[in-house]
Amino acid sequence: MDLSQLVVDLMASIIAGAAGGLAVKAGFDAMSRGWLSVQASWFGPCVLVWSDLPANDESRLAARLRTKLGNVELVQLRSAAEFRRHPLNRRCVKCVILIVTDVTKIADDEHTRRDLESRLVAYVNNGGGLIGLHDAVYRRIGLDQLRQQFGCESTTYSPYSEPILYVRTRHAGRCPPFGQMTETFSLDDGELLKTSWVSDAVTIYETPDGTPLVVCRDLDSGRLVWLHSANRGENGVASSIRNPDRQLIELLKASIDWAGGERR
Repeated sequence: MDLSQLVVDLMASIIAGAAGGLAVKAGFDAMSRGWLSVQASWFGPCVLVWSDLPANDESRLAARLRTKLGNVELVQLRSAAEFRRHPLNRRCVKCVILIVTDVTKIADDEHTRRDLESRLVAYVNNGGGLIGLHDAVYRRIGLDQLRQQFGCESTTYSPYSEPILYVRTRHAGRCPPFGQMTETFSLDDGELLKTSWVSDAVTIYETPDGTPLVVCRDLDSGRLVWLHSANRGENGVASSIRNPDRQLIELLKASIDWAGGERR
């Protein structure tokens, strides 16, 4: 968005002044989105993160992840409404991360939730990258269109007291950043979520008996990654994310590099 378009957006909102303060707010929202577009052209796109983690846990995770992102800005969003401040296009947003630990709806109001879901679906369809953790693919969070984009159905879940062994599959080379990671490692995820996937989804890590733990899907337009970690159970948030495990940070970094990377 250029500066002239900013002025047009602002004036149009104010001229619709029958709505009073709402119109002025819409104008300033337009200015904010435009300014973020200008920032992106100068400094590059950012990574947006929404989570239902407790504030301290989210801050620790964000701090650890920022050390891996170099000059890419990580923006923590506190509510669904804050998504509207950011133009959801690849020039401004490298990728979006949704961390859902406990079947939390991204917005309680259905209209707000559907509106945001439509914007995220369009973002992916126009080349954006989306990373979902744990319950992001669970039907009860009410994001059915996004779940279809991921190509996933969650089937069963059960508490898991031991660290889960992640085993890299032979398909990891199809999503290059993951192919450079350790072949096996363990994460204390607190729960084992079993899922089924469409045929073109690629399992990158799985348990020794074949339960998917990291899955990528390339839609040719946009890219999606699902990570198993980030459960919150009776004992609170699983330790792999509460005290962010080095391997989880590496998984997030690889996910950002792949989902938000350049297309061939």
